Amino acid sequence: MKVLIFTCYKNLERFQSRVDNRTLLWGLDQANIDWELSIPWKPLPDLSQFDGAFSTLYAPLFRNFIYHCKVAEQKCREAGIPVINSCENYSPPHSFFLKQWKEAGIPCAGYEFFKDFDTVTLNYPMILRVDGVHRGLNMYFVSNRKEAQEAIDHQNELHQRYFPSREGPKPLNIAIEFVNTAGKDGFYEKKRCYVIGDKIIPAHYLRSVTRFVNYKDSLLDPATCAADKEYTLQDEFTDDYDLVMRAAKATGLDIITLDYSIKPNGEYVFWEGNRRRATAGDQRIKWLGIRPPDIVYGNTVAEFIRQKIEEASLVV
Repeated sequence: MKVLIFTCYKNLERFQSRVDNRTLLWGLDQANIDWELSIPWKPLPDLSQFDGAFSTLYAPLFRNFIYHCKVAEQKCREAGIPVINSCENYSPPHSFFLKQWKEAGIPCAGYEFFKDFDTVTLNYPMILRVDGVHRGLNMYFVSNRKEAQEAIDHQNELHQRYFPSREGPKPLNIAIEFVNTAGKDGFYEKKRCYVIGDKIIPAHYLRSVTRFVNYKDSLLDPATCAADKEYTLQDEFTDDYDLVMRAAKATGLDIITLDYSIKPNGEYVFWEGNRRRATAGDQRIKWLGIRPPDIVYGNTVAEFIRQKIEEASLVV
């Protein structure tokens, strides 16, 4: 069995700069699945030697990667080769997930788009952000109309000052209901898991004194690290498997990262999904290294690729 991997990286060394790519290759090697990297704007290799294709989605706009990847994927399909993790819908915005979850009855925050903030009807406090911008960037917590206008003015100033003629931090365009998940100790927590097919892999547990829980604001105290270890090293997923799987299936994506929190009363709230996930060990947080969940992720993706290839071979 051999897989063609679409990437924007020019060589193997650059490709392996990302942890998810390194662990993908690890998983394929462990599963005895041969692989070959392919840059889709270059001539494709002989497709008859491949059983499947897998698309990696980092840097989707580099040299119009997504366009070329779509063309390459279509050529694979025409050759009868199944495409796993297609680049279609490569980077859904936050509103995509909130909409899908609302329609499926998955607990999540309410939201409203706006051009004129006076049209927003959500109650305070709320979060204003640029829809689709991740890593906690361009997010503002506002408690009243004055703070909301200050946030809008600040974002517009950033846009005009630093990006007058090219893409940059766009104006705020979405208001999201603030769901308070803080416990009695005042800490906010967030969990992340990877969902591949019908498998859920706990990825990390973060805790923070700030409302926006991400790597840069997370506490690394012993209690948080112990909880993270307990969450990520469990033999079986102990949170609500059915609910988390429903949230994943509602997105329509076979491989997806989900962020969610559990309130002190036991209620769940889902925040966002991410196809292009930042992983512990990458760039700004590379000192964290490769963690056990990432190895499990690579092995699970490899087995999912095998499953999809075998299923395709049964289709006449």
